[in-house]
Amino acid sequence: MKFKINEEDGRKYSILSGDNNKIHINKIFGYNSLFGETICHGTLIINKIFKIIKLKKKIKSKNKFSLRIEFLKHFKYNSEISIIRKNNTYNIFQEKQKKLEIKIKYDNYLKTYN
Repeated sequence: MKFKINEEDGRKYSILSGDNNKIHINKIFGYNSLFGETICHGTLIINKIFKIIKLKKKIKSKNKFSLRIEFLKHFKYNSEISIIRKNNTYNIFQEKQKKLEIKIKYDNYLKTYN
């Protein structure tokens, strides 16, 4: 499963979400940041992935579940993002680098992560 997010998607999401952090929408600000470029909203990435993997359908019949979401690196605009599933773990790559991991657990307890 593959997809891309462009700057226009980021601008629209910024308005919709109210997250107007310049790191996501201003090229000069992004260039001068520690990332050296504007970066995608993490929640935009997550929302897109949840739609692609049909998370709502997966958890609909479950009484209890947990999600573990771990960002390893930032995501760039206009660069292909790939989702690779192994059991209930989704590894998300961009430019051959693993940038995000999402694990779905169907259990009867709540576990918190630091």
